[in-house]
Amino acid sequence: MRRNSSIEMYDAKLCGADDLISDETTSLGVVAKMERGTEEGVMVVKSCNDGGVQKWGSSANAGLPDNFIKTSKYEWWNFIFLNLWLQFHKVANLYFLANMCFALIPGVSPVFPVTTITPLVAVVGVAAARDAYEDWKRHQEDNKANSVPIEVLRAGQRDFITVRSADVMAGDIVKLPSNSQVPADVLVLSTTREDNGCFVETANLDGESNLKKKQPVSSTATLKDPASLHRLDLSIQCDLPNPQLSSWNGTLMWGGRQHPVALDNLLLRGCVLRETPHAYGFVVYTGVNTKMFLNLTPPPNKKSRIDMKLEQLILKILAGQQIIIVLMCAVSLHFAKGSNQTDAFYISYFNHEHSSVLYFVTHYLTYFVLLSLMMPISLFLSIEFCKTLQAQFMEWDLRMYDAERDLAMKAQTASLNEELSQVQVICTDKTGTLTENKMVFAKAACNGHVCDELKSPGSMARHLHASKDLAKLLELFAVCNTVIPSNDPSGVVQYAGDSTDEVALVKAAAANGYHLVERKEDYVVVRTPQGAVNIAILCILPFSSDRKMMSVIVRHPSDGLMLLNKGADASVIKNLNRARADERELGFINKSLDDFACDGYRTLCMAHRRLSEGEYAEWRRASWEPAVTAVRNREALIEEASLKMEVGLELLGATGIEDKLQEEVPETIQFFRSAGVVILVLTGDKRETAINIAKSCNLIKQHTKVIVLDVSNTPKTVDEGEHVQEEIEKAIEELEEMGNPDPFGSPASYGTPSFKSESDSSKPQEGCVVVDGATLGVIQGRCMERFRVLLSKANTALCCRVTPMQKADVVKVLQESGITCLAIGDGANDVSMIQRAKVGVGIMGLEGSQAERSSDYAIPRFKHLIPLLAIHGRYSLLKNSYLIQYSFYKNLVYSLCQILYSFASGFTGQTIFDSWVIICYNMLFTLLPPLAMGLFEYDITEHEIYKFPLLYYDLRSPIGGRLSKYSIVRWFSWAVIHSAVIFGFMVPTMQNDDVAIYKTSGIWTHGSYIMSFVVSGVLAKSGLLFMSWTWLHFASILLSLLGYHLFIFCYSSIPIFLGHSEYYSIHKVMYTDPKYWLLTVAVLALIIVLEVAVVYWAKEIDPRLVDLVRESMHMRKQGLRRKKGRRVVEGRGGSQETATDDDRSRPLLVEQFPPGGSPLLPLQAPPSPGLLPSRRSHMKGVTDDQENDIRTQDSSLGSPTQTMKVNFAQLNSSQCSIRSLRSASPCHSLRSINGLKQHPNKGHKRNSSQAPSPQLANGLDTNRLVSQISLLELIDEELEKNVRASPSPPPPVKKNLVSYDDL
Repeated sequence: MRRNSSIEMYDAKLCGADDLISDETTSLGVVAKMERGTEEGVMVVKSCNDGGVQKWGSSANAGLPDNFIKTSKYEWWNFIFLNLWLQFHKVANLYFLANMCFALIPGVSPVFPVTTITPLVAVVGVAAARDAYEDWKRHQEDNKANSVPIEVLRAGQRDFITVRSADVMAGDIVKLPSNSQVPADVLVLSTTREDNGCFVETANLDGESNLKKKQPVSSTATLKDPASLHRLDLSIQCDLPNPQLSSWNGTLMWGGRQHPVALDNLLLRGCVLRETPHAYGFVVYTGVNTKMFLNLTPPPNKKSRIDMKLEQLILKILAGQQIIIVLMCAVSLHFAKGSNQTDAFYISYFNHEHSSVLYFVTHYLTYFVLLSLMMPISLFLSIEFCKTLQAQFMEWDLRMYDAERDLAMKAQTASLNEELSQVQVICTDKTGTLTENKMVFAKAACNGHVCDELKSPGSMARHLHASKDLAKLLELFAVCNTVIPSNDPSGVVQYAGDSTDEVALVKAAAANGYHLVERKEDYVVVRTPQGAVNIAILCILPFSSDRKMMSVIVRHPSDGLMLLNKGADASVIKNLNRARADERELGFINKSLDDFACDGYRTLCMAHRRLSEGEYAEWRRASWEPAVTAVRNREALIEEASLKMEVGLELLGATGIEDKLQEEVPETIQFFRSAGVVILVLTGDKRETAINIAKSCNLIKQHTKVIVLDVSNTPKTVDEGEHVQEEIEKAIEELEEMGNPDPFGSPASYGTPSFKSESDSSKPQEGCVVVDGATLGVIQGRCMERFRVLLSKANTALCCRVTPMQKADVVKVLQESGITCLAIGDGANDVSMIQRAKVGVGIMGLEGSQAERSSDYAIPRFKHLIPLLAIHGRYSLLKNSYLIQYSFYKNLVYSLCQILYSFASGFTGQTIFDSWVIICYNMLFTLLPPLAMGLFEYDITEHEIYKFPLLYYDLRSPIGGRLSKYSIVRWFSWAVIHSAVIFGFMVPTMQNDDVAIYKTSGIWTHGSYIMSFVVSGVLAKSGLLFMSWTWLHFASILLSLLGYHLFIFCYSSIPIFLGHSEYYSIHKVMYTDPKYWLLTVAVLALIIVLEVAVVYWAKEIDPRLVDLVRESMHMRKQGLRRKKGRRVVEGRGGSQETATDDDRSRPLLVEQFPPGGSPLLPLQAPPSPGLLPSRRSHMKGVTDDQENDIRTQDSSLGSPTQTMKVNFAQLNSSQCSIRSLRSASPCHSLRSINGLKQHPNKGHKRNSSQAPSPQLANGLDTNRLVSQISLLELIDEELEKNVRASPSPPPPVKKNLVSYDDL
């Protein structure tokens, strides 16, 4: 069964020591009973065969759950009540419910009650329908899982009978056919394979598709028929039900003996039996006690910043609404009780017949209903609908499709779409995330020889004669593992194992003549150049993350009793027999390990040890047997026993295994570093390997200051915590001298790339902190806050030899200071980190799907982070913020017009709008433009996003200005202005009560005029807001406008509608009145002029980076002549056609890049002549080094197929510091920047005491920015010349990438 994010888990009482039952009154043939265990926290499951007749429903089943699985939330009889109860826990729904109740009070509501009932019923009904559909799907899955036929053996039956999986009970003996799914947690008793083992696929649990071998208990392996199983009387003492998939211990008691059982003997529910005709098992856990069900936990509740801001905004608007209502009621009470009412004699009776309190309460409820539309009820459905489709757009995006593995991106939540644009720190795993996790054996060091299997395959076999230990090393590769060989249909041997490192070692051994041919439970067969060797396996000491080693004890035909060991170099070397060690060889191995690590290889050491029969027998009796038979703390006892044996080792050699980087990882990391994102690599590899990988990933460059924190370097006389804290303080001081002294998380300076010239290489420009797990453990207890500050200074960190919990702790500490962290990984050891992070991303790798299933978003490759964050995150932020603010804006315009009318109506609470018009305002007239914003809006093309990484940084200032306090105030101000304009134009008409010459009007005519102006005004606002006009945007406005006028025409054509006739024939008056059309034009003209003027002023005086980029796009398009969708560039070589930018400006539903291709766009065709002003006139700001670089590049432009890398580094640094530019010049459009390049100080009065070069507050040199803009234009010109001189269009070059390394 698949995990569903909305699954509701029902509590199931786990049977602990105090809940165990000792009921002997059983006539069941096979009944599981839970007795008080001999140890606390232990469960005992028994099969009782007394030959009685089976009786169901007896007290013997008390306390034992059946195998029925329920993941659904509702039943048919409680859906309505439970769903309504849950829905009205939402503040917004509760608000509209109260509003509906107030509207039903007689004499209170100024509108029909249907005005408040219909929207609420629509919103709640749609949400209920969605919940019902999702729960119906869960019911279908539950029924399917509970109805699987299972063969069980019970009392009174001589053969297996078939029952539903829901009826399987603990203690049943089940028969599992091949390719069937295991219905419960079952202990393997026997199988029909010759080797008595079985294979299972655990993809439903951990996503791993490789087969795992399970073994039955040796004492029951011969029980393979119903006759022998029928009278079986056994019991199992085991762990209480728990969700741990990696451990399980128990003891099987049968025939008066105790037999240890472990996870290797247990088949978990959800596993699929493979390559085994039949398997027989004893049911241990059922239903809610199975490990699969206990792992079906709902994901952590994560909210995006926009969701939290929306909740705050709702509360603030509700508070503001209540203040307005109270003030209006107070004014109304003053006019009613304290002033002369001769002008309003018709309401004086009501005013004087009611007390002041009753009058105030009545008017409060009236205005509460009248102004309820301040809260846009349609917003909550619209935002959820749009977010769901945005997530679907992500899954459809072919940029995040891996054609090689046929994997597409998965969005497992839609609530964090816009949060993807707010990431400040990326915490990433290394193996399988930055690398391929496809291990290839690279090098081996043994007896003074280094064999390079990559350059010279089979080199180890060629050195067998020169190295006495090389043959033993190869034999160790083949034996010391848990890899299972098998033959495919073509007869080729395939190797499968839990560890990709072990598979690489076995393949390396086979490539050099040592083939693992067969593996049984107690022996392996290895084919060597001298012949086949049968090696007995006596004991396997499993790998553990604490020991970082695994060993096997074997009986070799020629060498006798041997311990074969492999593991991490530090762990193996620590356990060597120093007295017998060859120091020269040890020094050679250490040097080789360092060389392998510098090459980026994963390193391992191999060792062995001869054992005596007495030593082995004593160790097995005293340590191993008690450990493997223990029920509690078995892992700790096995660890202790293993450490006793893994001592006095003799070193055989060392290996290096290559794990290649995924494609475009360096480019992806450089993109985010240029965007001001901090990168943290959290890995279990050794320090040297991690550092080398970091260098290949562009995390560490030539001039990077590497700061190593190592607790092992602490002097013996100094406390470790104090020493580490001193090192951190010293490192902070060093990095502050290099720049970026502001604290982490400051919006003004966070993550700002250093603005140092690339030519200035005398000093490091950035820092990288390297820390291991032991040191991190000391830091966690003493100075984690200062370590966080250190990370802010370095902007890069490598955490080596860290545990999964340490990964999660690092993320937790960073987020506690308000930082948005993204955690990305591919294995089960990354799940804690992924779930702890604000945004969790899983890589669809080779280590199973636990990380994928635990994540919020899953992507096939690390490079897909760019489209996920920079494109979809940006667009989602833009869409959702505009959708939210526009929804409030349009409702505020309506509500403020109603408030303004109260001044004309004497604050009586009279509405000026018809009830049905009010209903349709949100649900019909203004529904489509917000949806168009939430689905299809974007500000810049993907090409510009890739080209300028700093655009991603610009989104966090705060929330890109999209939903900041300033933005909200601006929207609310526009609502006030537009409502004042609309109502102001209607005041003369309302005062004179005329709609044309000698024609009188009425309140409903005035209301229809105002509503027409409101609808036209808010639709015009949406048109001015749209930045990516498509036919969908145009259609949303046109259909909304036509829908409004069609409704008015039809509604006012009906004489009597539901007993009311006030609106009859209004369309005849309105559409034939010239004043209506004149006022409509005047209102729209004034709204548009005001909006355009303010926008123009803001973009000219106070532009942001995105404004400059959009203007650049616009100017570029203006300078292009197009012919049938192709760009024509005229030059000396004649007209040429090159690809246009259209492909990059289309919506995201089309493929922008070839599957698996580069996401970083090549340099595009240059603009046509005359687009940009003379480039050479701006050379004054270009340094000599930059000009020489350009000259050098000029000489390489002869061939159109040659690639060219461009250093745009410093243009993109310093936040592009657009805000800093304001202090240098009042105008910063591209046209004014051109003027700034010619006259850098024009329009900027500089104090004579200032330095000649205008250095801005945050470190941006205006002259340097001008130089970089000139450099861009010069490169543009050279490309243009290159295209002109080309006799034919240049072929596309996929790898012609823009370098942001020096930005």
